[in-house]
Amino acid sequence: MPIPQGVVIFMSIASTFVSIMTASRRKAPEQIDEGDPGNQINTRSTEANLPVIYGTQKIGGNDVFIGVSGNNSEYLWVVQTLSEGTCDSIAQVASADQIWLGEKLESEFGSYVSYWFHSGSSSQSVDANLTAAFPEWTDPLRYTSYIVWKLQFNRDYFQSLPDRRILLKGRQLFDFRTGATLWSENPVLALYDYMTNARYGLGISSSKIDEASWTSTADYADTKGFTLNMVLKDAPAIDNINAIASHFRGQLIWFDGKYYLRYADLNDESSVMTIEDKHIAADEQGRAIVSISEPSRFDKPEGLEVRYIDPDLDYTVNRLPVGDATGAKKTIDLLGCADREMASNLGIYNLERAQLDRTVTGIFRDDCQKLDPHDIITFSSTALSISSQLMRVNNANILPGGLIELSLIYEALSLYDDDYDLTSEGTYQCTLPDPKAEPPGVSNVSISETAYNYRLRSFTRLNITFTAPGNFPWFDHIEVWQSFDNSSWEHLFDSTDDFEIANVQEGVTYYIRLKVVSIWGTKQQDSNDYKISHVVGGYVDAPDSLASLQAVVNQNSINLYADKLADTDVELYEFRLGGSWSGSIFLAALRAPNLSLFGVKPGSHTFIANTLGNNGIYGDTPQTSAVVLKDPPDGWAVQSTKTDDYTVF
Repeated sequence: MPIPQGVVIFMSIASTFVSIMTASRRKAPEQIDEGDPGNQINTRSTEANLPVIYGTQKIGGNDVFIGVSGNNSEYLWVVQTLSEGTCDSIAQVASADQIWLGEKLESEFGSYVSYWFHSGSSSQSVDANLTAAFPEWTDPLRYTSYIVWKLQFNRDYFQSLPDRRILLKGRQLFDFRTGATLWSENPVLALYDYMTNARYGLGISSSKIDEASWTSTADYADTKGFTLNMVLKDAPAIDNINAIASHFRGQLIWFDGKYYLRYADLNDESSVMTIEDKHIAADEQGRAIVSISEPSRFDKPEGLEVRYIDPDLDYTVNRLPVGDATGAKKTIDLLGCADREMASNLGIYNLERAQLDRTVTGIFRDDCQKLDPHDIITFSSTALSISSQLMRVNNANILPGGLIELSLIYEALSLYDDDYDLTSEGTYQCTLPDPKAEPPGVSNVSISETAYNYRLRSFTRLNITFTAPGNFPWFDHIEVWQSFDNSSWEHLFDSTDDFEIANVQEGVTYYIRLKVVSIWGTKQQDSNDYKISHVVGGYVDAPDSLASLQAVVNQNSINLYADKLADTDVELYEFRLGGSWSGSIFLAALRAPNLSLFGVKPGSHTFIANTLGNNGIYGDTPQTSAVVLKDPPDGWAVQSTKTDDYTVF
C-alpha cells in the first residue's frame, strides 16, 4: 500500500528528531521586541533556555522529542517544553483552551489533534499516553511545564509540522500573606518568587525577607491594580529585580540583615523627619556644606514612549506616547505590563519624575543616621532658599566621625495622581532670556575702503566694524552674508569682531548683512538682521609721471627712451605723436619706457610719453621730446635696387 505524501513529510521530520532530547534548564531568554516573534517561536535545541513566566503570556516552546507511531506512521508525537513549573494552566476563553496551530485554534482540527498539558510540579509522572506509544520515554520532566502533542496526518489540515503557540497562565506564586500557593499577577509576589527560588532565582532564605514591608507593598499593588505578565529576562539579577519593581514603583532595600521592600506614593507615605539649618554641617568658614543640582532643560525629556505587551496585538510589543511628542523623548520598557491604562499611568509618573530631576547633596549631623534610602523627609535650608520641601532620601552614607552624607531628590504629590499635569509649581523661575528667542542685532556698523599691496600691486579692501549686542552675554558670533543685487545672498564666513573683505572691484556695489547668532544657535530673522551697502571707489591715485623723455635720431630712425619708474602700479608706458596728449596719435604702449621707430620721414616731429596705472589712470605730467629729421642725402641712406632681378612675364 503506498504511503500518503503527507505521511512521508511527517516521517521525514520524525526521522531527524526520533532521538530523545533533554531540555537544558538555564536562565530565561531575552525579552521580545516588536517585529521579533521572540517568545512565540518554536525551537528544537538541547541548549534552549527554559523560561520563567509570571502572569499570562503567549509563548511557543522547545521541541525536545519527536516520534511517529501507527501502522502507517500516521501519528506524529511531539514533546514541547514551555516553562519552569509549577504553572497554573492553559488560559481559556469561553471554556476553550487558547492553543493555536499556525493561525487556527486547535479546536478547528477536531480529532486530528490531541494534546496533554503538564503543569511542571515537583511530583508529576511520566505522560501515560506518550510512554504507551514510546516505552523508552521515561522522563517525567519534573519542575518543567510541557505539552504532549499527538497529530494525525490529514492532507487537508497538515502539510508540515505547524507552529504551536499557547496562552499560558504561568507560575503559581507563594503568597506570604495567606500561606497559599496560587496563580497571581501581583508583581510583589513574583519578585518574592524570584528572590527565594533556588532553581532559577537567587535562592535567598525567607528569613531574610522583611515580611511586614513586603506585605504592605503587595497590598498596595493590589489596590492600585499593578500587575505583572512577564517572561523573565536572561539578565543580571539586579536588572531583573529593577525590571519587576518598575511595575509598582518599588525599591528593594538591604538593611540590618534583611531585605525591605518599599513603594513610592506620597498619598500613602509621610515625612519621617524634618531637616533644617541646624542639621546641616558647616565648613571652616561657617558655610553650609550643601548644594543643589539639576540637569539642563535640554537634558530633560518633554515626552516619553512606553513599550508594553499588548494582548490586542497578539501579545507583542506596543508603544504608547506620553507627554510632548515633538520635543526630546526617552523610552521606558514595561514589558511585564499587559494593560494600556497601567502603562499610561506608570509612563506619566516616570516622565514627571524625569522632569522634576532636582537633587540636594550635603553633609548632615549624626541624628540623620536613622534615615534610610527611600525615606520621605521635610527639608529647609536658608543657604539654598528652600522651605519645607518634601524630599526622598536617595542615598545615605555614614562618614568617619559620625557625620552623614545624604543625597535627596525632590518629591511632589502631583507625581502620583496619574495625570500629566506638569505646572510651574515647585519649579525655579528666573529672568534669563529664552534660548529659543531671537537675539538682538549689532549696532554702530560702519564700512570703509582702504588700499593694500599684494605682489607689487595695489588693491582695495572693505573694512567693516560693528558693536556686538549690548547686555546680551549669550552672543556667539555673526554670520556675514554678501550680495551684488540685494536679492541673491551668499554666506561668506562667521566673525566675532570687525572684519575685512579683500580684493573688491572698483565701481561695484557691495551689499553686506550681519546676522547675530546666540550660543544656543538661535539666529536673527532675515527681516531683522543689519544690512549695509557700499559702492567701491577703489584705488584712484594717478601713477608716478616720467621725469623726462629722450630722443636719439639715427639716419631714418628715432629711438625714444626714459628712466623706468619704481612705482609698481605703473602698468604700461604709452607713446604718442603730436603736440598735446589729448590730440596726439597713439604709437605704442609698452612694459618698458623704450620705443624704436624706423623709416620715419624727414621733418620735425614731437613725441609724448606718459605712464598708465593698473587702475586705468594716466600720470599727471606727460613728457615731450621734439626732433628734426633732415632730407637726403644728409638724412637718408640711399641704396640702389637692380631692376633685372625681377622677371616680367
